[in-house]
Amino acid sequence: MGERENGDLVRSFYANLQAGDPDAVLALLSPDFELLYSGPSIIPAAGAWNGHEGFRDWVTAALEGHLPPESLRFEEFIVHGDKVIVPGHVALRIKTTGKTCETDFLHYFTVRDRKLTKWHDFFDTFALAQAYMS
Repeated sequence: MGERENGDLVRSFYANLQAGDPDAVLALLSPDFELLYSGPSIIPAAGAWNGHEGFRDWVTAALEGHLPPESLRFEEFIVHGDKVIVPGHVALRIKTTGKTCETDFLHYFTVRDRKLTKWHDFFDTFALAQAYMS
């Protein structure tokens, strides 16, 4: 799979995630998919999530806490071989506190055999944790 296709795969991932189509998202993930969503335990979606079931569990945890985003901007798609890096900005409203958190992020994906195998989400974990606190 070439670099253009790898970037398109990540774009499809985002489009299906935003559309709320979990089956379409899962079709893009390898069975051994790994998601690392950093942060302390006050953030319900924080942790390491593995496989399709782990991804479904992450979506559930995220929806309980702060998804969907109020605003989301992808600045660019940087593709180098099997890596796709997406810097951007997001604003999230926390359901339990009503507070808003705005943070820049960097999504780091790995692609193998036309599937996403890894997603590491880098963002301001302190700002998000503060928004979860009463």
